[in-house]
Order: sequence, then structure tokens, then C-alpha cells
Amino acid sequence: MRRLRLMVTLIQVALLSHHPAAAVMTNFRFAQVTPSFPSDLQRCLLMTKTVEDGSVASCAVACHSMQSCFLFCIQGTTCHFFRAKVTNGWAGAGTGAPNQFSRCWSLYQYSNDIGLGVSTASQSVFLTYDHSNPVGKLYSCDDPNSCYESNIESNPFWMADLGSPKSVSEVRIHKYGLFNPVVEFRLGNDTTAANNPHFVTSFTPTIFGELFLKPPTPVIGRYFFVTENLVSDIRVCDVWILGVQDSDIWKPNWNN
Repeated sequence: MRRLRLMVTLIQVALLSHHPAAAVMTNFRFAQVTPSFPSDLQRCLLMTKTVEDGSVASCAVACHSMQSCFLFCIQGTTCHFFRAKVTNGWAGAGTGAPNQFSRCWSLYQYSNDIGLGVSTASQSVFLTYDHSNPVGKLYSCDDPNSCYESNIESNPFWMADLGSPKSVSEVRIHKYGLFNPVVEFRLGNDTTAANNPHFVTSFTPTIFGELFLKPPTPVIGRYFFVTENLVSDIRVCDVWILGVQDSDIWKPNWNN
């Protein structure tokens, strides 16, 4: 399939209250992306929904209100909602890909991920699970190639170097494993994990096993660490490190 040019679009949707005369206008921002994906995309399917007109706006409203929905695709009159990352550079899975849609729209472009493609480090690497994997993928669903895993060792860590001190509002780890209760998330300007302040001190996984780490206020630092202060191993996959500028524009408040 010929690669589609990325179309950045501001979708304006009228959300009607119970009284049809009262409409509240709100802006959801999505980017159109190449609509072909490998077979693992179906593992990230949240749900499907039929809309009579196959409207992009109807699908956008539904995705925007759904926790962990980062991509929606349209085929005929059906919207497909996924918890998958698709970046600006994704060229598609090619002709004959098992998941083909007429159109797809990604929220990722507006997440302000300042961690994509940054330098990384670790104390060890288990098999092929390199420390660069969690921040190096243009498309990610449940692909093990987006994962880092350490050996069993004393004080294992995974580190992302943002290049200079940055204001970080949230870190999203979309899959993880092998964590002990003592796991720590730290952000600061020292290359030694323990010398940096905690980014958060508590966390609760989503129903999909993701970690959305959000401190009360943004934290400034260059080095983000996932570490454990004991003999153990750690595994992290598809990590988004969100800056401040746009981090709350695209994301709904799920508490309302």
C-alpha cells in the first residue's frame, strides 16, 4: 500500500447535552496515519462500535472518552478502538498486511512524548531485550521488541536520558513485568539512580496492566530511572515520557 502523507487535523465535535439546543463545542486533536498494521494489533483492540454514517467525529468522541484509547480506525460503518501507539514516522505494514482499514487516526502525536528515540542505558541486557527498545518504536502494541529486560542482578535499572533537564508531567509504561514492591521511579540530573528524587511514590495499574505515573506537579530532570534496590530483574515496554506543553490537551479527564 502506498504510504499516506501524514495529515494533522483538528477535529471539532459538538457534544450535545440532554437538551438538544445546548451544544458544547470541544476540540480533540488526532493525526491521520497509514491504516495498515501487523497481526498483533488485534491484541490491543478495546472494542468496536457501529456508527450509521461512519463518522470520524463520532469515533473521535468515543475514543477520547475511553481510557487507554490511543488509536481508532474506520472500516465501513464500524469504528475500531485500540490501545496502540502509532507515531508520525509509521509507514504501515505493507501490502497484504493482516489489519487494513479505510482510515486511522492516532492521538500519539499530541501526547508530547519527549522520550521517543532518546539515549538509554542499563546495567545488563537479557537476551535481545535491549534497553533502547522501550523508546525506539514507531508502532507498538504488544510487541516484545518494544521491551527491555535485565538479568537477575543487584540493583537492576533502566534509564532514559532526555539530553537536558526537562519538565515531565507523566510517564506511561504500557507493559511491565518482574517488578517487586520496592520498585522505584526516579527523575533528576544525576547518573546514579539513588541520587535522584522519586518521580512518584505510589502507582496503580490500569485494567490493562499499564502504569500511568503522574506526580502532583511536573518534575524537572534529565535522567528517568526504573530501578530496584535488591537482587532482582525488571522488564519495561513501550515507555512514553510526557512533557508539559501538550500533555493534557489530548487526554480526557476520566474522573469527570
